[in-house]
Amino acid sequence: MTRLASTKVAREEKYWGAEVATLENEHLRVKVVPEKGSDVVEIVYKKRGYNLLYESPIGFRRFGSLSPPVGTGDSGFMDYYEGGWQDIVPSPGLASSNRGASWGLHGESSLMPWRAAVSDEGETARLRVSTSLVRYPFHVDKMLSLAEGSRVLMVDETVTNLAEQDVEFAWLQHIVFQPPMVAPGMHIDLRAGVCTAGVYKQARLKPAVPFEWPDAPGLDGSTVDMSQEPPAKRCEDNIYATLKEPWYAVRNANAGLTVGVSWDIAVLPYLWMWFNYGALDYPWWGRSHNLGMEPSSSITELGIAEYLEKGTELRIKKGGKLRLRLSYSVADGAQPVRSVGLDGRMTT
Repeated sequence: MTRLASTKVAREEKYWGAEVATLENEHLRVKVVPEKGSDVVEIVYKKRGYNLLYESPIGFRRFGSLSPPVGTGDSGFMDYYEGGWQDIVPSPGLASSNRGASWGLHGESSLMPWRAAVSDEGETARLRVSTSLVRYPFHVDKMLSLAEGSRVLMVDETVTNLAEQDVEFAWLQHIVFQPPMVAPGMHIDLRAGVCTAGVYKQARLKPAVPFEWPDAPGLDGSTVDMSQEPPAKRCEDNIYATLKEPWYAVRNANAGLTVGVSWDIAVLPYLWMWFNYGALDYPWWGRSHNLGMEPSSSITELGIAEYLEKGTELRIKKGGKLRLRLSYSVADGAQPVRSVGLDGRMTT
């Protein structure tokens, strides 16, 4: 009997000949590039033919395929940023350092090759990926699962501290959406408390002024409802939210589609939101309309030194482990979502 849920690994020209692992069932096709940070580069809803993850105009390149014209704090990540979904430890955010180790933007796991093994079991497609960091004493092990008949991608991940000492770190799931989800008809559902905006050169929002989601204070004195569809004017904003509940839903009435994401709040109690609506100049040049909805251990985005200062870092004792579970679910329709369970079930 033909399996309806399976995993395969093959080299793909679209990804410069890199090995791509594909988990697939009747509803979803999920593509992962293990050698590039275990990035999830595609989640295609087969019924509509949409890739729900952002495809950056920078495009995909294999590590080592280019030499930056000048080394900067963000060149390691940005020169290779194809979009999609990155898994980032131990220092998401801007360049920073801790205990003698230094990283650029979003270091280090997103810039490491990961090993991959197909682990299909019964009626479930399963891919196991793992890596050991270079600048930090961490081993990261992750299982992605897609069951037959399901519209839910499940992720179960563990970070192990290999050091002979306790170690602090931060963790971010860098999940980014694109049209048709990020387009007129879009709405964001979530349960957040205090939020603040970051400093961006094309921002609409007042930076560092606390507000309650979704009503953000605008630079022009207005109140901006950040849960609604993109504005006509080009802009780029970042928001850092303290969550009341560990889930969100992005839905679009015109597309007739909803994506829900849920995770362990004890590990990731915050959410970074990146609104890029046609921002000009480097690195987007007006070519991107995307929404980053990024569960995080820490705020704001200045790197591990800031998280330690604010007390929002995670810690693992020597020889200890920390587990994270996450679900990414897709549903037809665009009704308001009241909750998303860790099993991916959306309540409307």
